[in-house]
Amino acid sequence: LTALDAHFWFKGKICIPHSEEGTLTRVRITTGHENQDASCRPQIMMFIEGQPTYVFDSNHHTAVVPEGEHEVLINFYPVPALNKFVHYIPEVCEFKVHVETIYKNVDALIYDMKVLMQAHDQCHEGSFEQAELIGILDRACLELDLREIGSAQYLESVDRARIIFESYYDTLSKKPKSEVLQLIGHSHLDVAWLWRICQGY
Repeated sequence: LTALDAHFWFKGKICIPHSEEGTLTRVRITTGHENQDASCRPQIMMFIEGQPTYVFDSNHHTAVVPEGEHEVLINFYPVPALNKFVHYIPEVCEFKVHVETIYKNVDALIYDMKVLMQAHDQCHEGSFEQAELIGILDRACLELDLREIGSAQYLESVDRARIIFESYYDTLSKKPKSEVLQLIGHSHLDVAWLWRICQGY
């Protein structure tokens, strides 16, 4: 797809199989611009049985669709870079729909690892906190049995690795708190930022 500021519609059927215990079947839509600045990346809306049900962008790629066969209508919009502060214009957008089955515990382990890796990057270089995080990640990785992905031994090793993270978080939560972190929720809609006036109505 190469046109900017144009809406594309796709219609079809999708069949979601039954998920076995401990697994999750979901739909993934990719455009080739994942995990990049969302300001002018493709935006997608999925309609299930005629109802707007899911939205996708560069940071949101998956949706859990109920099992069974569904009639699907997809609106695909390659957003134009109309704002003077945006310097990137996507020349070509892919459009791929995948149905994938994941292991819930594996997905949770990946999330745990990402959290500690991001925390590691925020620590002072060479600090005790950074070394501690490296140690936790190292211990968890050493628990993994990667000889046969999906085997019982592999899934058991994932459980053991997750226990290491859970133990670390449990210990962390019991430490005396020296600082107070305040979280303030905020949400807004940039209705007229990257779009023309006619698109805001």
